Amino acid sequence: MRTLICVVIFFLPICVGSNALAQCVADAGNDTAMCVGLWGVDSIQLGGNLSGSGGAGTLTYTWQTTYDAGFTVYHASDYLDDTTMANPWLFGAQVDTLIFLLTVSDSLGNGCTDSIRIRFSQFGYTLWDCQASILQGDTAFLQSTVGAGIPPLTFLWSPNYNISNVNVELPYVFPDSSTNYSLVVTDSIGCQANSDVCEVSVNPVSIMENQDTYDISTVSPNPVVGISKLTFRNTQGEGRIISIYNILGELIQSHTTSEMQIDLNKIDLQSGIYVYTIQGNKRTLSSGNFIVN
Repeated sequence: MRTLICVVIFFLPICVGSNALAQCVADAGNDTAMCVGLWGVDSIQLGGNLSGSGGAGTLTYTWQTTYDAGFTVYHASDYLDDTTMANPWLFGAQVDTLIFLLTVSDSLGNGCTDSIRIRFSQFGYTLWDCQASILQGDTAFLQSTVGAGIPPLTFLWSPNYNISNVNVELPYVFPDSSTNYSLVVTDSIGCQANSDVCEVSVNPVSIMENQDTYDISTVSPNPVVGISKLTFRNTQGEGRIISIYNILGELIQSHTTSEMQIDLNKIDLQSGIYVYTIQGNKRTLSSGNFIVN
């Protein structure tokens, strides 16, 4: 039913329909986030249940966005199937964030606007080769090859076999036999990615001692006192990266050396259990643990 609103101006009644005075309202939809897989992102439909309401006569819709990718600038027509629809479909976006502006215009030229922000969760992968060869009874550190996503990230390693903590990014493991560990990374909106399998080879001491491609390392005395040293065999004559982690898998210190030992008394560490790794040529050459009282 159309309602008439009448006012008296200079003793003359003037009446207009209330729908002609209705204010234009635009609704671009709620801000959201989406997962981007190997084949891109699934299509979603923009706009609210009523992307535009009010105004006078027929409403028209215009969607706009700009994304600067260096030498190329992308617009709404690069992402939407139709920039003049009330509820267009978005497809093929492989960016971090897009902000779309919706403009609704009525037949009298009056306009109203609303915007929607869409974040896209994309995981990145490193070229790190997650492998380690250790002696029986020794330890190794696992390392995720997955990054990015929308933080905070959560981690889940499997199998739950001789591992310090399945829910940290850099756990240490001490398997009795060769074991492959896998990782699922989940970001804050539920998007998931699988890290490369970490291969941990466990070798008898008698085999490892006859190979010059690995370092044999010891901490003595252990627990650490003022004269304790971390000693290792550096047969290949190249620099080594010595990394020290706490029991939660957090990196505490990292040192690069071409020497065959480091003085632990020169490293400021609080009381606790620590794990170290010796790395070279992008792989773990040796690892172990020590105690600081």
